[in-house]
Amino acid sequence: MNPMMLTTLNTAEQRYLEQSEQQQLWQSFQGMTSRLAVYEQLRTQEAQIFRPVARQIPASDQTPVMAALCDWVGALRGAALAMVLDDPELFNQRVGQWLQARPASPLHPTLGQLLQAQLKTVLGAQGWPLLAPFWEQAHRCLCNPRVAEARR
Repeated sequence: MNPMMLTTLNTAEQRYLEQSEQQQLWQSFQGMTSRLAVYEQLRTQEAQIFRPVARQIPASDQTPVMAALCDWVGALRGAALAMVLDDPELFNQRVGQWLQARPASPLHPTLGQLLQAQLKTVLGAQGWPLLAPFWEQAHRCLCNPRVAEARR
């Protein structure tokens, strides 16, 4: 959960919230509603997001393509969950470490670019900005493992 939201809820256990704290909480809840809508869109359209990207990668051996796509599926699901909770640290702790432990693939950058273009199209101007910061974390982990490691 978003650390600010968690702190506010913990405060509410001790005393009634001030008006400004209530306002922050309402804003967080309203933001979560928007993020949940994007999450639902990702969940229901996952195959439609990945299928056109997979078709663009020519390969005689599908094994490396499938392995790289599976990495990106995990990255997208982790990014989506971190987006819902608005918690970049959740991504780093749970998904980022897993992604960095994955074997590097020369397909990761290409797939990442193609998927990003597809996500921008599917999510549109309202949904993409909510996912983008978390997608960028995933992209750093899979495409620039040394950069992501240095940021820890």
